[in-house]
Amino acid sequence: METLEALARRMATAQDVRDLVRTMKSVAAVSIRQYERTAEALAAYDRPIELGLRALLREDPHPDAAVPRRAPSRTAVVVLGSDQGLCGTFNEQVVRRLQRDLDAGTLVRGRFRLLAVGARVVGRLEEIGLVADHAVGMVASAQQLPALTEDLVLLLDSWQQQGQHLEVIVYGSRPSPVGPGVAHRVRLLPLAEERRRELAGEPWPTRMLPRRTVDRPVLLGELVRQELFVSLTRLLAWSAASEHASRLAAMQAAEHNIDERLDGLRRAYHGRRQTAITTEMLDIVAGAEAVGAH
Repeated sequence: METLEALARRMATAQDVRDLVRTMKSVAAVSIRQYERTAEALAAYDRPIELGLRALLREDPHPDAAVPRRAPSRTAVVVLGSDQGLCGTFNEQVVRRLQRDLDAGTLVRGRFRLLAVGARVVGRLEEIGLVADHAVGMVASAQQLPALTEDLVLLLDSWQQQGQHLEVIVYGSRPSPVGPGVAHRVRLLPLAEERRRELAGEPWPTRMLPRRTVDRPVLLGELVRQELFVSLTRLLAWSAASEHASRLAAMQAAEHNIDERLDGLRRAYHGRRQTAITTEMLDIVAGAEAVGAH
């Protein structure tokens, strides 16, 4: 049976862990909101890019001709994971989403280049037999997202220069109202046919029609690159928010378990202490009776 001192040490350790878990919960909750605000703020940045694409697509009565429809000669798969642990099954869910496409034949092993974001997801990819062609770390704050996105876009540009036409598919996670996050797949390049038709069909918001001073192919390429930048930054923000939501859920479960453990330790401590007091009282009474007998 444990001594009172041993039980007290275990209670103190459990309390320290509980305090740490509460701190991690607070950090995760604050981080979720920061990344969500970043994703929301991108709408203002995306608006002029969308207008630029709409203007170019309005110039041609056949919007499909604005963006080449030839089959991509190279596919880049970007997997968004985490650098830090204690986030439940966040990385596993994203990799399982990719695994489903591999099993269904939507993606074929050996026919795409793999870019992994987050050290933790690299190991999960290796578990299903995929080795990243390039891996980078995930950022630690929302302020670092633009720099990470720029690095990723530059890398994708270099891959595109090696082939003539690049398809970009992103696997990540986005926040969900019914859980920490939902793994999803997003095709960023080339622009989807539905998206092109939608942009070309929307009315211009003012009476003044836009004019351009830059060659159409050059301007279109730059606008598509900026659209890629905004979309990828948004996906990174969603992924980071989902990661912290998963961590928050994991910490809440851990706190519940620690509370149960602390209750058990407290009951054991008080029971052991009461037993020690009772034993001392019985020893005193027995000693008094022994003295009285003499």
